[in-house]
Amino acid sequence: MAWTHPLSARVEHGPDLLGGKAHGLLTLRRLGLPVPAGFVVTTEACRSFLREGRVPRGLRGEVAAAVTALEAETGRRFGDPRSPLTVSVRSGASVSMPGMMTTILNLDPSHDADGTDPLEALHRAITEVFSSWDTPRARTYRALHGVPDDLGTAVTVQVMVRGDRDEHSGSGVAFTHDPNTGEHGPFGEVLFGRQGDAVVSGTTLTSPSASSPSSNRPSGRTC
Repeated sequence: MAWTHPLSARVEHGPDLLGGKAHGLLTLRRLGLPVPAGFVVTTEACRSFLREGRVPRGLRGEVAAAVTALEAETGRRFGDPRSPLTVSVRSGASVSMPGMMTTILNLDPSHDADGTDPLEALHRAITEVFSSWDTPRARTYRALHGVPDDLGTAVTVQVMVRGDRDEHSGSGVAFTHDPNTGEHGPFGEVLFGRQGDAVVSGTTLTSPSASSPSSNRPSGRTC
């Protein structure tokens, strides 16, 4: 059994195994849109972790191989201070649970003052995301929304995009319909000079994208 899969258009598994986030990224890849390189650790790996209390046998080796592939694709080295490969480690269950689980941005072991082995830092981040499936707020959310407790979450490891580099950079979300009203048509919100956690945290006022039905008014809604 493979515990990891690359974010490649050739991967044909569905969200039950890859999680909704990675499945959406693969859809964008198939449409020819630029998607930062990465890989996904499957929901089955999470379920094994939750059952056994440890990562499944073989996962560490697969993660090491996936990181090597990322290094080859980007020309950067994970944990190398001269040309660092910086990644995000994000939760992604098959059912959307916005803000309920852990997201780790800017994982760059080259800045670790303790000199931790880079791969060990990544493994800790992955298990932290797995563990967040069982936090009280995640369990409460699932109870309120009828989400089964045994789904588990996938983990998407992806090359970081610097949305906070300057005022010309940014982060945003996009939908095929307005989630507030159900109106069909492109809907999106954006923050310039910020990273993705600011968009979904609910603490920062976002701006509607130009194509949104509500683009003529300010928006305080985040996704």
